[in-house]
Order: sequence, then C-alpha cells, then structure tokens
Amino acid sequence: MNDSMMPDFEVASVLLRSIGWNQIRIETVPGGTVNTTFRLSEGQQVWYLRIGPTLEDAAKGPTWFTDRGLQRELRAISIWSEHKHLLPQTVHSDFTRTLVPADWVIQKAVPGDSWEAQRARFTPLETISLWRQLGTLLAELHAYVGPEFGPPEQGIGTRRWSEAIRWDAAGLVVDAHRYNLKPAPFEALCKLIDRSARELDDVTQPRLIHSDLGLRHIMVQRDTSGEPKISGLIDMEYARFADAYSESIFVSEARKTQRDPMFDEFMEAYGAVRADRSFRLRSLIYQLIDMAWWATDAMRRERPTEAREVLDAMYTRLDEDKLIR
Repeated sequence: MNDSMMPDFEVASVLLRSIGWNQIRIETVPGGTVNTTFRLSEGQQVWYLRIGPTLEDAAKGPTWFTDRGLQRELRAISIWSEHKHLLPQTVHSDFTRTLVPADWVIQKAVPGDSWEAQRARFTPLETISLWRQLGTLLAELHAYVGPEFGPPEQGIGTRRWSEAIRWDAAGLVVDAHRYNLKPAPFEALCKLIDRSARELDDVTQPRLIHSDLGLRHIMVQRDTSGEPKISGLIDMEYARFADAYSESIFVSEARKTQRDPMFDEFMEAYGAVRADRSFRLRSLIYQLIDMAWWATDAMRRERPTEAREVLDAMYTRLDEDKLIR
C-alpha cells in the first residue's frame, strides 16, 4: 500500500470495525509482493483480509501491475463457479475505495497448507497422485472459454492472441526504460513476437488461466484416509483469458534446465497436446515474457542483481527461435 496511508494494523482495524468485526485477532502475513494481507481469527474460524495496491502504487509499478487484481480474482471465481469449493470464499468485499484508496476483501481460509510448504513430506506415490490431481483439475478450469483474450473484464481485451502478447511485451519495454534496464532484450522479444504472429494466432480460444499457478498457491490437505488431496487454489489476481499453455506452471517447467519427471504425470492427466513447431515457438515466447516479467519485478522489489541474472539468461534464449524455425 501507499506509504502515505496509515500504518497497516490501523488500516486493518478501521476496515474491520466498519463492518462490525470488533473482537477479531489480527496478524500480519509476510511474504506478499502485491497485496497487504492479514490473518484474522476468532476461536477456530480463520479468514484473510487482503488489501490491494492503490492506484498510485500501480502507477509506480511495472505496466503489468494493477490495482484491480482483487476485482479480477472475484470475476474469475464467479466464472469457475463449478469449482467454487476449491476457491477462496469471499465473505466481504469493498471496491468503493472510501475508507482506504484501495480494494479490499475478506475471505475464508482455504483448508490445508501450500503444496510448496509440504512437498518434502510426501512420498513419491503421493507426489504422483497430487500431480495427476492437478492435471485433471487444471484441464477442467481451462475448459472455460471467453469472448476475447485478456483480463476477465469487458472492454480491454483483444480478439487475436498475438495482439495480447504484443501488448504484454510492449509494456515490458516501457518497464525496461522505467527501471534503467538494458532495453535490447525486451525490444528483441517484441520483434520475435511480430515475426511469430501467425503461430501465436493458431491459438483461437481464449481460455481462463490462473497466471500465477505455482506450488505455493496450491493448497493440499490429507483426507480422512490420510491421502493428500488438493484442497484449493489461491491468489488469482492475474487470472486472464489466454492460451492455456501460457499458464505459469507450464512456463516455469519449460524454463527448467532439468525436467521434473513427475511433471509427466501432470501432462498425461491434463491431456496435453503433442508439441509441434508452432507450439514450441509459442512456448519460447512465453518463457521469454516470463523472464522479462521477473526482471522488472526484481527491480520493483529493489533487487537489481537478480534482475541482471534473469536478463543474462534471457539473452541466451533469444536466438532459439532460429533453431525452432
């Protein structure tokens, strides 16, 4: 949140009192890079208060940064209504920005703990089961098709996937200048996208994706028989209609130098298509955009060394399209 706002705990208290929640225990939740989050509890009941960035915060941040992420998340949840038992349940939302200059929501805690936090505790067979569960679930979520590519709100999407990707890359060029990063790899990415418009536009169905689907955002809980089950997904502020294979979990795996053999279980359960030349070229573009995104986000969080390391890796990948073509 904006530094000009009142201290975080005072903000949380004011918001809770405004809806009559006067006897709630409030704890900070560290580690968030987009929203300010508090854990709320009363007896055995647990909720999370999430306060989004202000418009001023968004204006200072990279072009992909938004002050409307919580609104977009709620729209995505409403679209994924058949899977609402796996998504955060919102008990209160306020997008008026009257009490604070930001959107805020209160959501019931999704049961379980993050897969990331528990991964060392799972046996190989349990891990295989979880990857297969995720593949099946994600295939179901990606079945939702929208009218255009872009965020789940009217008026800002595109009809062609290449146009949406070009907008992403053009924004990253702006961010490179904003953060004094060398613009050359960002500009080269734009040229690659321009050369690859035909392959990008082979994607004709805008499918709703999470966009930030890592193991830290997948909740797992053991059932009554002791088997680990996916109990929910969280943090969908950047959900959008896109190529299903631009989903972050595909991109992050593709960027790894050593493939996770367990990922094959996920791909089989998902029903992944066979990768042809067009698919591989799109995958490369998504990986490069992801790297550019990480570089700009590292600068936003004042981590220039990390940004330079990501850009160095990006340089080495930019010529791979020649091998694919």
